[in-house]
Amino acid sequence: MLAEHQILQKHPQSTRQPELPHAAGVAPLDESQAYHLQLHGALDAAVATRLRHTLRQKMAHDTPPEQLILNLASVRRIDAHGLGALLYLRDLCSRHHCHLTLQAPSPAVVKILLKTRLADAFRMTPPVASHRRDATWHHRLDRWHTCLDQFLAAVGLVALFPLLALIALAIKLDSPGPVFFRQPRMGSAKAALTDGPIEGQIFSIIKFRTMVPDAEKMLSELQARNQYADGAFFKLRDDPRISRVGRFLRRTSLDELPQLINVLKGQMRLVGNRPLPLYEAEALLEPWQRVRFLAPAGITGLWQISGRSDTDAMERLVLDTYYSATRTWLGDWWILVKTLRVFFRQNGAR
Repeated sequence: MLAEHQILQKHPQSTRQPELPHAAGVAPLDESQAYHLQLHGALDAAVATRLRHTLRQKMAHDTPPEQLILNLASVRRIDAHGLGALLYLRDLCSRHHCHLTLQAPSPAVVKILLKTRLADAFRMTPPVASHRRDATWHHRLDRWHTCLDQFLAAVGLVALFPLLALIALAIKLDSPGPVFFRQPRMGSAKAALTDGPIEGQIFSIIKFRTMVPDAEKMLSELQARNQYADGAFFKLRDDPRISRVGRFLRRTSLDELPQLINVLKGQMRLVGNRPLPLYEAEALLEPWQRVRFLAPAGITGLWQISGRSDTDAMERLVLDTYYSATRTWLGDWWILVKTLRVFFRQNGAR
């Protein structure tokens, strides 16, 4: 919890006292051109939002300090939103020529920074030695988990066959071209953290076609409208290439159903990180960004239940990385249940 009696100050002569997030305690540093912020409790979505807003406003209206020091000694828990806030502050400080230091990070913070390979992305006092463990520590029951997913995919394909046939007919009547869309995608990669190109599982993803024929050839003309302009991903809010039936399929996420075939073939899982087009996968260069490939490719995942199209590129990368580093059997079932809730609410799918 935030110590409400404390305030954020830049240097002793400053008279402005901005409001601060309720989850952070703050104290001034003597005689130094620095902000000193102490966080307590959980660094979660609510705290992360207020932290980003407060420091963004502070940097914009005051002379930026030479240093921003975050004391994380009392942080008991940090989630994907907290990780995203730390990366946001790193980039904010970089733009304002300010040094960010994570001071005395708690064991909970150190653990997640090491698992996500983000320890090397921050300056920390005392320093934290990064490790290079192989990705096999994620799941010992992966093979059994895959078999269960394949069984559920087979049951789903049989049960949903009438619906799949209706969708196929609607696509054929709506526009010329094939019923299915196939595209090479990068799935999991056991050696994702090595230097150089990622050598992972490449397979053809299967989806119902939602775009006009030759949509891929129009991609270069639409790059300027990419909603992920500052990231590796590509997405348009009002994509002119989408057909009439395609808009309905995307809004309801029904275009994803043929990926049950990929699950049946063992190329994907029900829950995982979205398999990326090859050009997007090749654009991920930092080690922490590549951690996402240590998890299996999935139809749904943490990104889908966290706003999907409403998240920016950095938030999506952090969600993928956080899932890969913290995934569990029970966590996957929780994501499946949340996916059904998001599906019926139609929240975030475009």
